[in-house]
Amino acid sequence: MTDKNGKLRIGVFGTGFWSTLQIPAWSDVEGVEVCALYNRTVSKAEQAAARFGVNAVYGDPEALLQNEKPDIMDIIVEAPAHEWLVSLGAKYKVPVICQKPMAHDWKTCEKMVEGCRQAGVPLLIHENYRWQAPTRRLKEALDEGHVGEVFRADIQLSTGGAEAFAKQPYLMSIKHASLFDMGCHIVDVARFLFGDPSSVYCQSVTSIDGMAGDDTFNLVLRQGRVICTCEVATHTPFKAFVEGRNGTVRLDNDDQLTIRTKHETVTRDCRFAREFAWLPPEMQGLGCAESIVACHRHMIASLKGETACETSAEETLKTMRAVFGAIESTETGRAVAL
Repeated sequence: MTDKNGKLRIGVFGTGFWSTLQIPAWSDVEGVEVCALYNRTVSKAEQAAARFGVNAVYGDPEALLQNEKPDIMDIIVEAPAHEWLVSLGAKYKVPVICQKPMAHDWKTCEKMVEGCRQAGVPLLIHENYRWQAPTRRLKEALDEGHVGEVFRADIQLSTGGAEAFAKQPYLMSIKHASLFDMGCHIVDVARFLFGDPSSVYCQSVTSIDGMAGDDTFNLVLRQGRVICTCEVATHTPFKAFVEGRNGTVRLDNDDQLTIRTKHETVTRDCRFAREFAWLPPEMQGLGCAESIVACHRHMIASLKGETACETSAEETLKTMRAVFGAIESTETGRAVAL
């Protein structure tokens, strides 16, 4: 039910690290408000509520759904709890936005999608990297056709290294941590740019002390006529390089996009300049904040029927299939057909 001001009411489930960005990002989306927070450790939810001005706090997710009757669930907990909370969304007929990865095994991903389908409940996945402004500008440059038919691409993402993993200690404890975390992001970006892959080959390695799983990997996707290399590591020299029959497009770490053909060289500034009042000073200008807001806005528009969701659960199954294929490839040493 909407509130007295006609706003969609959002119940947030999970108040860990990423909630400190996703909760305040809702304040930049028109026509919505966060009505309640759930966390199994109630004191953490209380701290987040005080910080972000949310009135209701719960240690029981069903009590939140029963008492607050939110219009939307926003699930920001760790992956092992996704299925349980998504099933509550299906039970109470509340549209669900769920953090990636959907789950750590394929059968659970399928079960989540099927449960919501049978209940007639939308299930959307919060996958924000395709919503970073430089990535959208890169896609626009490719669609403009300057470089002709694309046949090779290299996409690179930085993990942020040991410091970033330390902020999410859960990731340090699981096998194939980086493939489940950054792997979802980079595969989704590759799908956004070049379509669905038909095969994947992957090799991974652990370079950070204390990690139980991989933190660095290199995978190759076959996407129609495009061979796309996806690299995730601590230090990456650029964000993307795409080669076509008529030229190249390069997106550098400073978000300068350069289009080169035999006729000309054009550079575009793709930086996102806006600052957010709720974002810490050290994070201003980083792509994650603006992309979270853009992702939020897109999902609300899709729930209102204004557009199809780019990262619906059904679409994200294609990303997860490639991620699980990459994990199989690292364990077998063979390319995996998707």
